[in-house]
Amino acid sequence: MEPTWRLTCVYGEPRTEDRHEMWSMLQNLKNESDLPWCVLGDFNEAMWSFEHFSVTPRSESQMLAFRDTLEMCGLVDLGFSGLPFTFDNKRKGRRNVRVRLDRAVADNQWRNMFAEARVVHKVSPCSDHSPIILYCEKEEEPLQRPNRRQYEVMWEREASLPDHISNAWVEAGPKSNLGQVRAGLGKIWDFRALVSPGQINKKVTIWFVFV
Repeated sequence: MEPTWRLTCVYGEPRTEDRHEMWSMLQNLKNESDLPWCVLGDFNEAMWSFEHFSVTPRSESQMLAFRDTLEMCGLVDLGFSGLPFTFDNKRKGRRNVRVRLDRAVADNQWRNMFAEARVVHKVSPCSDHSPIILYCEKEEEPLQRPNRRQYEVMWEREASLPDHISNAWVEAGPKSNLGQVRAGLGKIWDFRALVSPGQINKKVTIWFVFV
C-alpha cells in the first residue's frame, strides 16, 4: 500500500502588506492534519538575502516572517539544483531583479518518507518564473550499454593487419543484412591484438552496438 501524505500548492500573496495572511493560512493548514506534509509553489518571498539578486536589498523583516512561519509549521527547505533564482523580471541593468521565490518545503515525516527527494530549477523561454520539478524518489540509473569497440592506432604498426582484415571479411561470408554485417565485423575484431615483441598480448573483446 502506498503511503499517504498531503501536498499543498501555493501562490504567495503579491502585496507585502497582506503577506501575513498567507503565513497565518499556512499555520492553520499545519493544524488540520498530522499527515506527512509538503508545500510547493511560488511563495512570493525569499528566505535569505543571498537569494535576492538586485541592487535594491530585500526587506529583512519580510524574510524573517517567512522563516518564522516555516519554523512554526515544522517545514524545511528541500534545496535545489540549477539556477539560484526562479524569478527574473527581464529588465535591463540596475532595474533587473532575480530572486528565488519558488521552492518546495516539507516536514520531517515527509522527508523521512522520501529521503531521496530533490528539487530541480528548469528554464522557461516565455515566463518570468522558472518551473521547478520535485522528484520524490531517486531516478533509476539507465541501463549500461556494452562497451563499444575502439580502434587502436598501434595496430597500424603491424604490416599484416590489412591482410588480416581482408581475409576475415571474406571468411565471414555474404553480408546482405545488418546481422551478417555485424557477424563479419565480429570476425574481424575477435583476434589477439597485433603487438610488437615485448608487449603483452591481449584478447580484444570489443562490442559494436547498432541502434
